[in-house]
Amino acid sequence: RRRRHHRRRRRRRCFPADGVVTLLGGATKRMDQLEIGDRVLTVTGDMQPEFREVFFFGHKSAVETAAFNCLHTASGKKMCLTEDHFLMAGNSADWASAAYTRSRHVAAGMTVWQTSATGALEATTVLKVTEEFKQGLFNPFTSANAMIVVNGVVASTQSAWFLDDIVPQSLDWAVPHVYEAALKVGRLIYHHVGPQWAQGIQERSDVTSVREATGAFAVVAPYFNLVANEAPAFVAGLWANAKSAF
Repeated sequence: RRRRHHRRRRRRRCFPADGVVTLLGGATKRMDQLEIGDRVLTVTGDMQPEFREVFFFGHKSAVETAAFNCLHTASGKKMCLTEDHFLMAGNSADWASAAYTRSRHVAAGMTVWQTSATGALEATTVLKVTEEFKQGLFNPFTSANAMIVVNGVVASTQSAWFLDDIVPQSLDWAVPHVYEAALKVGRLIYHHVGPQWAQGIQERSDVTSVREATGAFAVVAPYFNLVANEAPAFVAGLWANAKSAF
């Protein structure tokens, strides 16, 4: 009970406004400039770089300020993310031994992964972790199950959501996989209707209040409500297209 009560604290789950992503073509964008439909550099589970579209923001606030864990690497890179945000980390340079880890559990001496100048994925050592208060809270989700590259360092798009009051810390490594599965319906619809639809949904939803909710199902419910509200029109459109084909 004590552990569960502790984990029900108010969570913030994002990157800061000045986090930088790489776009298709080589240009870069800060998080506070990122838009739905932008194709950003990601890394697949088998270490392949891919550019994937941003299809939704779990949190998008340019005005909020929060504490961030900033990882300083041996290669000179620095990535900041909130304490419950996940990234791939381990105790060796072997990618196969890495696991999803919350940033608050990453310590000096651990290994994280970065992209090199050629775009290849390589291991680097965390030299130190500092806490910094920074402006902005941004949590972009991409159109496929992949990890996003922020400031040159590989991170998950996933952070605290609806399982965090239920799952013990020993199973943290599995939580992002469940969250990715929960996003499949939204991604499926996005692939058929595109960024204009998703942008409209984003504008009609108060993502700040969604991500500030502390109860497990209070957080997940708004996302599924959004999908449910649009799914009937999506299915009707598919049916109409199918009938016109015959």
